[in-house]
Amino acid sequence: FVDLAGSEKVKLSGAEGDQLSQAININHGLFVLGKVITALTDGSSHVPFRESKLTRILQNSLGGNSQTCMIACVSPADANMAETISTLKYAAKAKEIRNKPVANHLSACSNCAILQAQIDSLQKQVRSSQSPLIQQDCLHRCLTQLEAENQKLREENARLHRQARGGA
Repeated sequence: FVDLAGSEKVKLSGAEGDQLSQAININHGLFVLGKVITALTDGSSHVPFRESKLTRILQNSLGGNSQTCMIACVSPADANMAETISTLKYAAKAKEIRNKPVANHLSACSNCAILQAQIDSLQKQVRSSQSPLIQQDCLHRCLTQLEAENQKLREENARLHRQARGGA
């Protein structure tokens, strides 16, 4: 879901600094989006998706393998007549875009059944190892291994200390 909000009228808003920079970027993105929509509806061989971040993000929605819905918000006020007409023209042009979405399915592979069986088997093992007795036994074995490893490390540490002091 993308809310494009509409063009930024810099003169009317009196934007300066960061707001001016943001307004310029918004207007550039909307301008390029208009170019992309025109290219897609006219059947152009080149569609300028890479000219703005907005069109790069919307590339799959506009000309790819997806269904897209555009909602245009307009105002009935006389003061907004020009902007309303512009929005309706923009939406009418976007409505002409024709995507051909296709459901993505996994291709049948010979390993899929084998892999699914392995997944099922591993899930069964995980579920069965949840019993308290098995967990306690597993913890006991792990603790025993860690204690043995700890003892080996202590012996190695003592040997290295002796060696560092000059004694073998």
